[in-house]
Amino acid sequence: MPEEVLRLPFPVQKFIDALKKETENTFEKLVAECKPDWPNWYSFSKVMAENLIVETASDLPVAVLRPSIVFCSWKTPLRGAQGFVKIYHGVSDTKINLIPVDIVANAHLIAAWCVGTSRAPTPFIVNCVSNEKLSPRIQEMVDYTLDLTKRYPAPRTFQMTTWVYFIKNPIIHWFFSFYEHYVPAYVLDLLRKITGKKPRLVNLYRYIDKIGDSLYYFTAHGLKFDGSNMLYLNRLLHPDDKKVLDTDTKELTYHELIESLPEGACFYDWTQDKKSPQSRLKLSKQ
Repeated sequence: MPEEVLRLPFPVQKFIDALKKETENTFEKLVAECKPDWPNWYSFSKVMAENLIVETASDLPVAVLRPSIVFCSWKTPLRGAQGFVKIYHGVSDTKINLIPVDIVANAHLIAAWCVGTSRAPTPFIVNCVSNEKLSPRIQEMVDYTLDLTKRYPAPRTFQMTTWVYFIKNPIIHWFFSFYEHYVPAYVLDLLRKITGKKPRLVNLYRYIDKIGDSLYYFTAHGLKFDGSNMLYLNRLLHPDDKKVLDTDTKELTYHELIESLPEGACFYDWTQDKKSPQSRLKLSKQ
């Protein structure tokens, strides 16, 4: 993926007008004439946004950041994340590029400073990606995560997770997902309803599935990114600034990053922690 705007054959306004005034078929015909074929509407909408910037704001100091797969934070404000799903839609041998969310935030700040202090004839495009060490195969990520759950069991779980499947075939994926996710979710939601609580697990899995559908192309196809501008942003920083706005991941490995997951899991979540506000504030400063 080059660090440049992939131009569409028509002005963006033509696509917008087709959506507003004409039939959906007209819009789809316009999209069909755009090459290469876009994997989903999520990706195409991003391309439309970038083209709109080029067409209407190329004279403004604008930067466009494209993060790969945003993962848990590396250093700040709270390392780790939470959540666990057993059935995914994808290919287990696919290599995916992970970028810590705090690195993405830092890159946004540096890019804004960069375009604000210097001018360029075109928008500044940055593929916000990490090093090769943060591009594990999906199966490697699954195996290591499972080992992590054995060492740090999550509280309030209703079943022991010993495996996770990435399934490419959509029909087989739906079948296993229904059995492993939705059947327990329907049962637990029924129990919650009986006890006077609001059902929420089924809706949660539906939300997760929508996200999975959007990410399927990226979990089934390995992508390579040009990260030259990401490296350029890091070179712009003074050594003292790098202590606060670090974007250099060359020394970070996937294993080191994922080891921080338990620190941000639900048993460190302030919404579940019973400590007083004073105790929580003291703990957050450690």
